[in-house]
Order: sequence, then structure tokens, then C-alpha cells
Amino acid sequence: MAKFVPNRQTRKRVNKNVVKRNEANFSDIPGVLVYFDDLLIEGDTIEHDEILGKVIKRAKELNIKFNQNKIQLKVPEVKYLGYIFSSEGMKPDPDYVQAIIDMPEPRNKTELQRILGMINYLRQFIPQASTISAPLRELLKKSIVWHWLPVHETALKPLKYKIASAPVLSVFNSSKSIVIQADSSKDGLGCCLLQDGRPVAFASRSLTETEKGYAQIEKEVLSIVFAVTKFHSFIYGRQVEVLTDHKPLVSIMSKSVGNVMSPRLQRMKIKLLKYQLSLTYLPGKYMYIADLLSRAYIVKPLKDDIEMTELVHSLTKYLQISESRKKKFKEATLSDVGLSHVLKFWNEGWPSNGQNISPEACEYFKFRDNIYKIRF
Repeated sequence: MAKFVPNRQTRKRVNKNVVKRNEANFSDIPGVLVYFDDLLIEGDTIEHDEILGKVIKRAKELNIKFNQNKIQLKVPEVKYLGYIFSSEGMKPDPDYVQAIIDMPEPRNKTELQRILGMINYLRQFIPQASTISAPLRELLKKSIVWHWLPVHETALKPLKYKIASAPVLSVFNSSKSIVIQADSSKDGLGCCLLQDGRPVAFASRSLTETEKGYAQIEKEVLSIVFAVTKFHSFIYGRQVEVLTDHKPLVSIMSKSVGNVMSPRLQRMKIKLLKYQLSLTYLPGKYMYIADLLSRAYIVKPLKDDIEMTELVHSLTKYLQISESRKKKFKEATLSDVGLSHVLKFWNEGWPSNGQNISPEACEYFKFRDNIYKIRF
């Protein structure tokens, strides 16, 4: 295991001061829940209005201003910390379980094995997991030819809903430690927030065309940026352990922004500075949830990173490469033995070591995580 814990004492003090100040200002008012810089007011119609009046009066006395754009006034339900609260009780926020519910069906035994790996990891929380998943496990037998039938979908669907609800899905507890699994595949991002080994929230998405051209280490950092952005309301102001299966990332993330060579990595690290993150390396075979979600991701129409798009467009414009020269570059790349192998590995994934790589491509192996493909 390898770790780094960045020095963020100043931000910790600021966050703690915000919490203490808000609690001191409003927590004594019955019916008011204070969570960092958020205030939740609950009550029946008249009771609610009376409590709201007390909060507004207190705010005026202390010269406190509320963000008008974030106020939700007298709403029947509130989305908060992964759940929807209403007069009927609480239920999981679909935004945080959609990655599981809408996860695409497996197309082969390898993809099914990943799903069963997650189910096995969570089996202690899933009632009758072994019985329900029996048809799926039967499909993995060597003697069985792959065929996805309604009986398999019937077995998988309830397992998805069990994972996306109690007792598997845990209610966020601000007093417990927070762990995030974050991972990137060739085409997608996946992450999960856990407490005491139980999932609290899930997320996944496909990569944009520009992001697909990122070096692998940049995709891994992007998965962390995606995770903290998605789980911001849970983790802001709190210490969070982030699990990654990309070991070089631990070293790179321990460096200050100025010591990171890649401008793109610098920009992403800056986005992470406001969070209290500690990074831990965990082999990919144990990243059951994030690894699965990064490969069985939800496909949504996304726009490319504006900064990256502008950079690529500026670069190609500055170089002023003609169409005929672009064609020559492509042909020369494909005809070059070493570069054609590199392109193949970039698209399909690099071997775990450099022993089975041709001599022409071997020199690129140690730089494999920093190779970026530009589409002219």
C-alpha cells in the first residue's frame, strides 16, 4: 500500500470555522439542521413558517446573507446527501444510484464476471444473493456458450435494485470516515462513495471524444475530479481517502501543482485543492465497484472540455498543417512498425510488462501513461 496526505491545514481550519460559526448561529433553533454551510428547516405549514421567521430574524441580527440562487422555499421534497426527504419519509436520490440501475447488460462472460465480482463483494449485505445470482453464475461455466436471455435479465434486475437500496445502500453518516473508489477505463469513468464498506452513492459516465485521447494517467486523475464533483455535498470539508488502482498516480498527486509537468494535470490538480484528499493505491482486482462502473458506464451526450478543445484547435491552427501533410503523417504512422504497435496498444490497452512487446515499441513502454493521441 502507498499513501500521500497533502498538507491542507489552512483549509481544514477554514472549514471547521465555518461549521462552528453556523452551528453557533442557528443550531439552537428547534427544527433547524445545520450541515456545514447549509440550513435545513422542517415542519408543518405554520410551524415551518415560524421557524423560517426565526432563522431570517437571526440572520438579520448577525448580518448574514443567504445565497438567493440556492434557496429552496417551502418545497414538498428536498434532495440532500444522496436522499430525497419529504412528508412520506426518505428514499434514495436517483442521481446517486442511476449508475447501478441503468448499468448496461453484459455482452460477454468477462463483463458478467465483473458484475458478479461486485455482487460477491457486497454479498454480506444482499439478502439471498447466492440464490438470485445462480442463473448468472451458471452462464460463466466453460461448457456454456454465451447467450443472454430474459431469465438472466430477470436475475440481474432485482440484484441491481437491492444494491441501490437498503440494506446494501447506506445512509450517509457525517461522523464516519469516507472512502471513494475512482477508476477510469479506455472509454468511461466510474466511482463509488463508501462508509464501513457499504456504498452510499454511485456514479459513472462515458468519456468525451477529447477525453478519450487523454493519456491514461490523465484519465485516472479525471476520474477523481469526476468523483469529488459528483459527491461534493458529502465530502466538502471532510477528510476523504481515495482509492486508485494506478500506482504512478500516488507519486504524481503528492507533488505540488508547480512540479507537475502536464498542463492538463495541473488544471485538474487545482480543481482538487479545495478537498481534503488522501490517495491510497489498491490493486485493480480489489476495485470491484469503480472498475465495473468505469467499463459498464452510463452513456450520456457530453460536451468536450472547453479548455482542452481550445488547446487542440489552437495547436492545429498554429501548426498550419495542410490536409495532404496530415494524410502523410497518418500514413507514415501506420507504416512505422513501432508507432503502429503503440497505436494498437493505446487503443486496446498496454501489456502489464514490456517483455512481450516488439523492440520497436519497447522504448515507448515506460512513457505509456503519458502518450496522447491528437485527432486532426
